Amino acid sequence: MINDDIAIVLAVIWGIGVVFGIIQAIVFYFTTIRRLEKQFRQEGIERLDWDGVGLRIPGYAMILCLSPKRINDNNYSLLPVSATRRLATRTDRLMAKVLYINFFICLILLFVITVFTDFVESYS
Repeated sequence: MINDDIAIVLAVIWGIGVVFGIIQAIVFYFTTIRRLEKQFRQEGIERLDWDGVGLRIPGYAMILCLSPKRINDNNYSLLPVSATRRLATRTDRLMAKVLYINFFICLILLFVITVFTDFVESYS
């Protein structure tokens, strides 16, 4: 088991990562997704109007992070995969990778905090 002081430090790092991820997702939406979707409309590419809670953000990030063998137009019909890759810039790809790396670091920290500490039990 991990010491309570270490658990508190990990919880603070996790909280900072979550706040950073939220801010980054908002920036990714306003800088990348809006520009891509505007270019889609100019080119006549339609996307399904299915998003109401922000699920396009990880969808576009996933398209920009994963290889074309893993995700392409044949196996991912929610967003225009080939057009997204064609119109994305290096900055868009970098922001998507940082978004996903931050997400996985936060998941790992949350797992460590919940499994390897008695922090939750000692304060309840």
